[in-house]
Amino acid sequence: VIAEPEGKLLRGLTTLGDGEQWAIKPQQLDETGRLWSPGVRSGVKPGSEYHMTEYFGPILGVMTAKTLEEAIELQNAPDYGLTAGLHSLDAGELELWLSKVQAGNLYVNRGITGAIVG
Repeated sequence: VIAEPEGKLLRGLTTLGDGEQWAIKPQQLDETGRLWSPGVRSGVKPGSEYHMTEYFGPILGVMTAKTLEEAIELQNAPDYGLTAGLHSLDAGELELWLSKVQAGNLYVNRGITGAIVG
């Protein structure tokens, strides 16, 4: 990260919300506090701090949805939405997702980089 984490990024790297657990716990890797291993948290709940906060760091939260419609609602809930992606071979799923998702950059059946590249 560009500077030693503080505030929301530090919480994201070190603090789990209710019902969350680390699938891969991030670790600080050097004395500067700027080098961290990636972290993956599971059990992120709809409306939780982790769901509704944009973190610029090596952490990923996993949520589950029973239907594509529910997944789209979860995806559209935060105020931010730079990038979104879907992998599917079902034309109906793709049509539904493309008609309802709210994000700046949409990716279908390809890698999701977080920005338009090339």
